[in-house]
Amino acid sequence: MSDKKESNSKKEVDEGRYTTLQEFEKNLWTHGSPIIVEKGVLENDKVSNKNRVNLKFTNIFPEEIRDVYLAVIAKDPEGNVDEIEHSYKALGQKYLSTKGVAKLTIDNKDANDFKVRLDRVVFEDGRVWEKADAILEPEGDIEDIEEFAEEKLKEYEDAYKAALNYVQSDDSEHISEGIGILEKIHWYKDSDDRLNDAYKKFEAAKQNEDRKKSREDSIKKREVVVKKRFKIAMGVVIAVVILIVLSVVSFFIPNIQYGKAKKLLKDEKYVQAAKEFDDLNGFLKSEDYEAECYYNIGLDYLKKNDEEKAKKNFQKAYDADSNSEYGEVANSFLDYYRGEEALKENKIDDAYNYFKKSADSASDINLANKASAGFAQVSFVKGNYKDAWDSIQNVYSKDPKTYQAQYAQYGYEYAKQLIGKEKYKKGIEVYNKVAKLTKEQNLNEVIYNKAKAIAAKGNIAAASDLLSKISKGYPKAARLNDKMLKFDRKVKTWLGLWKHHGKVKGKKKTYRIYIKEVLYKGDMCLSITDKNNKKLGFDTVISRKNRVTQIEVTPSHIHFKLKRYDDQKFTYNKKVPNKMTRIWKYGGEKFKSKYKRKVKK
Repeated sequence: MSDKKESNSKKEVDEGRYTTLQEFEKNLWTHGSPIIVEKGVLENDKVSNKNRVNLKFTNIFPEEIRDVYLAVIAKDPEGNVDEIEHSYKALGQKYLSTKGVAKLTIDNKDANDFKVRLDRVVFEDGRVWEKADAILEPEGDIEDIEEFAEEKLKEYEDAYKAALNYVQSDDSEHISEGIGILEKIHWYKDSDDRLNDAYKKFEAAKQNEDRKKSREDSIKKREVVVKKRFKIAMGVVIAVVILIVLSVVSFFIPNIQYGKAKKLLKDEKYVQAAKEFDDLNGFLKSEDYEAECYYNIGLDYLKKNDEEKAKKNFQKAYDADSNSEYGEVANSFLDYYRGEEALKENKIDDAYNYFKKSADSASDINLANKASAGFAQVSFVKGNYKDAWDSIQNVYSKDPKTYQAQYAQYGYEYAKQLIGKEKYKKGIEVYNKVAKLTKEQNLNEVIYNKAKAIAAKGNIAAASDLLSKISKGYPKAARLNDKMLKFDRKVKTWLGLWKHHGKVKGKKKTYRIYIKEVLYKGDMCLSITDKNNKKLGFDTVISRKNRVTQIEVTPSHIHFKLKRYDDQKFTYNKKVPNKMTRIWKYGGEKFKSKYKRKVKK
């Protein structure tokens, strides 16, 4: 018996040996885990009468994994719990590859409730991922495991950057925030090293803050003592005189101007009110009202489409009182303008940060839309079409008239990118949202032409699958798909390799004919390769457009005449499955031979 036959025999025995008792929920994962268990099965070994668990997991972190330590927790209806620990050593598991050939034996045959706990993952460079009580939970159906992995990596990177921003602060509270994040992603990049530095910095910052507070408390105590001595020394009379003078000079006179300024503000005479408040030099927190005046002046200029003057007045509002409510909202406008300037100077990262900051702090709906649109524009310029699309969708839903052009452009490019990556379903979903708003090339046509090219190479199944994704909204694709499927059903039993065993001058010889189906110049045809005769052999498409005549194709009969190959005539007759008679007519003679089709098992 050959090695191949022995291998097939063993596979058949193995498949008959095990019975599937239970399938685990799909895609088991816990936050931060570098692996995802895509499949888990409880099987019964009919020979040993033991149950076992078979797990298959995929590496979704772009580092090679060396070892995986996990446990299966099995529980029966009576509450008995077994914990089966297992380790996968020397895996050499690369990014997006799948492992898991070891079987975990379950001694308790009544166990019907299973959980998987991931204890530790060791990377090839020695770094270790660990998480206490990391029970894997089902993520449900995942359309694209690579896209899932990329989303998780982006979450880790965002958390890592946020942590670094926090620990760069000199404030112990912010450093503590950063430490908390780094502890959750200690295995990511150099988070462990950063964490050690952060602990030291936190202790130093805490000590500095304690010393500072101690000094301030000491100063306050001394000030209390000085004030008491001052009051006793100066006496009641001098204090009364000073109070009278201060009241007249510092309060009553400015208070009249203050009241006048507030009335102007109430009457929405912002320009005059701003001047009055400015002259008060901070009397009774007049800076807050001054900021309000300049902010409203800025809004008035925006209504007049005078962006430059609006910008100047928002700057004045911010300068008047940056910590006030109106100072902060004015700064949200200034961040937007800073983002525009940065974008003009091709400072893409600066523009990104300014627009994001403006969008996050804006209280004005129009500004929020503009800033979000700016953020989307930066993402688009950087080639991050997904972020651009995600941002502009929200803006477009609130103001479709203003942002229609951006919505159409970003959606089209994102759909085009998805289709380029062969993520056709998502790509068409996005494209259908913007198709009526763009004059760019119809992406349904792109997929349609790609399917035609695939079909022309003979891969009808792949072409049909592609056409089915756009058939609902693209009738031309539905018609072509229907044509291909009908032809495929008619010729299916003809397709493949046919063999005839004969003898030439006493020596055994095998003759071969290969038949496949192709899309040729818009028509479904057979493509036949028959090179058994060195002089008259052929490899051609059976189509009138290819100088082939007298074509007849049925499930049991094929006939054709080759004009390009000396007018040879061929007839294939099939009375029983996988057996045919080949009749060849040439030069007034007829030759008949029998062929068998090779059937894949």
